Amino acid sequence: MERTLKGESVEITIYPDMSFDVMLSEHKCNIRLDDKLQLIVLVHGRNTIDRGSSNNIIIDHSTCDISRLHLVIKNDNNEVLHLVDMSAHDTYVLLKFL
Repeated sequence: MERTLKGESVEITIYPDMSFDVMLSEHKCNIRLDDKLQLIVLVHGRNTIDRGSSNNIIIDHSTCDISRLHLVIKNDNNEVLHLVDMSAHDTYVLLKFL
C-alpha cells in the first residue's frame, strides 16, 4: 500500500461487486460496492470516515490515530470514487489506484 497525498483526490474506477482495502493510519478498512454499484455501508455522494460524531462512518473515539475528519469518499455517477485524505495520520491505498 502507498500513502496518499493529503488533500489530493485519488480516483478509483468502480465496477459491480468491487471490494478494496484502505488503511486509515494503521487500521485496515474494506470498501465494497454491490452489484448495482451502491456503496455498502456508505451513502450516495460525499461520505466521511473519522472519529467525529457528524460523519457517516464513525470510528471508536479511543482510536486517537484516526483524525476527526480522516477520509472523504465521493461517488461520481457510479463510475469513479474520489478518495481524499484529510488527516494528519495518513491514508494508504493499493499502489494500482495511485
